[in-house]
Amino acid sequence: MKTLLAFTLILSGCSGFSGTSPGGDDLKWMEGTWNVKAGSPGTSGGQFIINGGRISRRTKDGLIEQWCEFSLDQKRRWLDLFRILPNGTVDKREEKKGMAIYELDGDTLKICVGPRGKRPDKMETQSREYQYLSLTRHK
Repeated sequence: MKTLLAFTLILSGCSGFSGTSPGGDDLKWMEGTWNVKAGSPGTSGGQFIINGGRISRRTKDGLIEQWCEFSLDQKRRWLDLFRILPNGTVDKREEKKGMAIYELDGDTLKICVGPRGKRPDKMETQSREYQYLSLTRHK
């Protein structure tokens, strides 16, 4: 679960927001492969793949892990994250939902996930209570 929180994400309470996606469609702009630039412990290495409202992780060993399904509220820059279980089903229980905020700035995507039941109101990069991830688009 900590791994899910490390990314999940992966969103208006976002202080310092400096960009948006070309054409204004954040979901489409997020799709693709992202390299980890910085993040909370446990998030280094590998890549994240965003496709069709799902986030997967390619580990350093090349394995693909299905991580979560997400929905976003582009106006408020919120992400709601739902864990993908080992059998491939999505856990949509409200009490298990990850709550995050995001920022897009060119080819950089930042995500901050709050502790269970709490959505961050700003990007927390140093707090142990929040999980933070900064990604750059894979070229």
